[in-house]
Amino acid sequence: MMFLAAMAFVAVYGRNAPFWDDWEILVPALAGKQPITAAWLWGTYHEHRLPLPKLILLGLAKLTDCDFRAGMFFNACALGLLAGVMILAAKKLRGWTSYTDAVFPLILLHWGHWANLSWFFTVHFVSTTFLAGAVLSIIAGTRGPVTPRVAVLAAVCLVLLPLTGTTGLIFAPFLALWLVDSSIRRWRSREPQGRRDGVFIFGLAVVVMLLVGLYFVGLRLDSFAKHASLVVSLRSATKFLSTSVGPIAISFWPYSGLVVLALISLAAVNLTMAWGERPFERSRELGLFLFMGAVVTLGCGIGWGRAALGEERAFSPTYVTLAALTLCVVYFACGIGNKTNNRLAQVGLFVLMCILLPFNSRDGWKNGTRRSQQMGAYVQDLLAQTPPYLLAEHHVSFLIPYFTKAQFVEWLHMLRDAGIGLYRYLPDDPTAQEIPFPITPQAPGEMRSDPRRLTFTVEEEPRFVYALRIKYSCQTDSRKIPWLQVFWKRDDRKEEPVWLGQSLQFISMYQSGGSAWMQLEASKDEKVAAIPIYDKFRRITLSTEHLDCPFGLHEMSMLVPPLERNQADKATENTQSRR
Repeated sequence: MMFLAAMAFVAVYGRNAPFWDDWEILVPALAGKQPITAAWLWGTYHEHRLPLPKLILLGLAKLTDCDFRAGMFFNACALGLLAGVMILAAKKLRGWTSYTDAVFPLILLHWGHWANLSWFFTVHFVSTTFLAGAVLSIIAGTRGPVTPRVAVLAAVCLVLLPLTGTTGLIFAPFLALWLVDSSIRRWRSREPQGRRDGVFIFGLAVVVMLLVGLYFVGLRLDSFAKHASLVVSLRSATKFLSTSVGPIAISFWPYSGLVVLALISLAAVNLTMAWGERPFERSRELGLFLFMGAVVTLGCGIGWGRAALGEERAFSPTYVTLAALTLCVVYFACGIGNKTNNRLAQVGLFVLMCILLPFNSRDGWKNGTRRSQQMGAYVQDLLAQTPPYLLAEHHVSFLIPYFTKAQFVEWLHMLRDAGIGLYRYLPDDPTAQEIPFPITPQAPGEMRSDPRRLTFTVEEEPRFVYALRIKYSCQTDSRKIPWLQVFWKRDDRKEEPVWLGQSLQFISMYQSGGSAWMQLEASKDEKVAAIPIYDKFRRITLSTEHLDCPFGLHEMSMLVPPLERNQADKATENTQSRR
């Protein structure tokens, strides 16, 4: 039932359009502009290596003619399969199936996972959850030392985990230690092939650790901000762990954090007691201990890496699926032993998730509706064959707010040229008109005020500008490449937060302006360059701080789309009134 609800969520709220990271990392590859090479697959993206998610996403795109909903359905199916596997593991652990085992669908398939059920790229997070959850199920379902066959299955998952990004990497060394322990137990067993099996399992653990070490070779760490203090990082980590009960944890913070910490502590106490009382299950108990350690370490890593950007980053709706593993391992840990207290703990967790289900569903419904409406408006404009410059003006602040409109239009052209989906019908922008931008011609070394910055103001009503065309001179004997930086500011918009979910917003400078870099040609003769803008502006500044040569600006003009009739009449009236 929960699986069907998740699939229904995707069917109702999913939209066939790229969103955020989809544009930056996938669109060039889907359009054929980015060659699919080993270097690209293994390359870093915001501190992650994502070869497995990239291959999954490219494969889904190939099978579905680049339908971006394919990744959303994939996520729902993966989480549904994982919930089923965990129910079977709980049966093996206990010996029979209980109604409380339905806690796994309640944890993994509620609508509070809306962000990962409505976004193509989040296969990245779901693949980590699926593979880590698969190993957790193997641990919970294995009573004694693992057999070579089971060890191979676990090792395959562990080898794939670092290929899903840093989130998966964190689990690999912890769970590789479980394989090492299993190899030692197999070596010490009295079985005829025990030593051979022990060496084989130990070799699998070594392979996993070698891949973990390889992950860090040449890894580029993108630091967005300075790291926060220890206290702030730990508080942020607790916020991440609290979302294991769903996004409703935000509304009940800090009590939600205290509840989850209490559950983790209860599970740890039960495992500690079972270690002494049930020595024949120590392999399983150690595995669950190590998995809890991995989940807590993941939370600390997210807290340390993101807290400086704001503690609320730990409440990111995309992290809910990763945090859900916390409750899964707690449930398994409380299932070891047949004590009444253990059973009550599992019943309590089941009841808790039943109580929170309508709240998480309501959160998913509200957020899913909002994203669906915004994405739907963009898709409707695509169907109406709206010109790229208007698509950028109306939708870029939601679709990918941390890139310029010019870059967004370039991606649109990539999709159109590749004949992908609705983009094959994307029209060209209207033919540009050139409007002179009155300036005082300046020779090299004759700039007024700050010689490194030239600021100009548009006196008339600002219009959408495709590009700024300049005629310049820049003579230098240096081999350094001259770069010109351009900033612009519009006065009809403010830098308002972009909504990402409850208690989480993102400030983008590109809502009220932007910037661009232009490589110049060093020459004593006059040269012409066009700087992509794709925006409106009231003021524009040319910065020559990065030029290692005298810079002369001789002419400047704006390339703009033609005015519609009502706009032209208004512009004529404004001109006549000034006269």
